[in-house]
Amino acid sequence: MLEGKGLKVKKSERDSTLAKNQVINSDPPAGEIVDFGSTVTLLVSKGQSTVPNVVGLTKEEAIAKLQDADLKAAVVEDPASTAPQNQVAAQDKPEGTVVAPGTTVTITVSTNPAIPPTEGP
Repeated sequence: MLEGKGLKVKKSERDSTLAKNQVINSDPPAGEIVDFGSTVTLLVSKGQSTVPNVVGLTKEEAIAKLQDADLKAAVVEDPASTAPQNQVAAQDKPEGTVVAPGTTVTITVSTNPAIPPTEGP
């Protein structure tokens, strides 16, 4: 739309509670007169991420699932866990929690050698 008016458009993402790619603001502001060929920077929302449930997954599966949701994982090892070794026993943010992309979710992974990993199907 702006390109059709002879303007160049640059997009800059910002943290926001608005939906992904929704325009938050612009520089220069809307309504300001600019020269033909000028660049308008649109400040757009990065959107939000929903925390998935990763309890019961292996550490590797949990990290991949969090990354797919645009989240980061921090791993805490628990040698006293009653979960099978290498399985996620807990997460610090509940499933369904809406957070900014790039938020870190801490997962607690069993490192108890007395409880062997479970075999997959």
